[in-house]
Amino acid sequence: MAKRLYEGRSRWRSSLILVIVVCTCVVAYLCISAILPNSAVPSSQALEAHVAQSSVAEVGTGCFRGLEHTEFWGDAVNWGSDFLVDSSQACSDACKAKRKCNSWVYCGNQERCGANYHQCWLKRQKDPLDPEIHDSGLSNPWTSGLVFDKDIGTVELAIDSGPMSGEVIHMKLLPECSPQSVLRILQLAKLTHCSGCRIYRAEGRGKMWDSNGSPISKMGTGPPYAVLQGTLEAQHVSFKRVSKEYAPAIRRGMVGWVDGGPDFFISLADHPEWPRKHTVFATVVKDDMPLLESLAELPTTTTTWEKVTVEVLDKPVSVKVQTAKKQ
Repeated sequence: MAKRLYEGRSRWRSSLILVIVVCTCVVAYLCISAILPNSAVPSSQALEAHVAQSSVAEVGTGCFRGLEHTEFWGDAVNWGSDFLVDSSQACSDACKAKRKCNSWVYCGNQERCGANYHQCWLKRQKDPLDPEIHDSGLSNPWTSGLVFDKDIGTVELAIDSGPMSGEVIHMKLLPECSPQSVLRILQLAKLTHCSGCRIYRAEGRGKMWDSNGSPISKMGTGPPYAVLQGTLEAQHVSFKRVSKEYAPAIRRGMVGWVDGGPDFFISLADHPEWPRKHTVFATVVKDDMPLLESLAELPTTTTTWEKVTVEVLDKPVSVKVQTAKKQ
């Protein structure tokens, strides 16, 4: 059937309007994306859910990934040759339901796994905060993961200098959300020293957020930006950047990487305006938030990073990652 002239023009006009709207949205998004990361957490060049109820930020469901190309060792709680499941998440769920299981190993690539395809091995690590890795590398077809009991999986960020020396910040790790990052943090906790690890930026909530970290309407989003920022790169210890993992909307108490590390941040407020590009690997327990607020009150000097006004500590605070003493 031949198109009527006005029908064709109408569709042409509709298409043109749609193109204009789409282009406008794309330009707006790019502009906002270019601004927000700087207003929140500058890149490091400018300088891999279990969450306890005591944590400030609650991690929602749907947060899951395994540690690919890695095979955890350990005593078998359930033999994989007799236990087949359809996915790594199903294997993780089985570990949660199995008494004494705190780690799992799954093979999900039919071509590379061969006879081991769909095998789910449920295992027990002697120390879940120091998992035994049998093999890792791109040629390894296995995917592994950790399952922490509710009273396991907390690490401490110990303060080693300044007026709060001796205090510790307790962080609940998120092994199901960001397993690579959690493994990196556990490796840092095994170091005998962390010389060079420090918090160098501290900005409080100001009048932009209430005491619960919720934005106050029409008050803007900084400065100050309600954030602590530092580095976990120890002297003479190379730090390999972590690939992007769990990147949610940032909430008060969340701990994450800046550009995959070694720089990190701790948020003192909810930041729905930040782009969802920062990997979050832990949350600070609620009782320790006053300590973070006190750090944000230490003397600072105002400076500019990438055209963004920030507050840099006059005396950076030395820190060290360590496993919690009571677990």
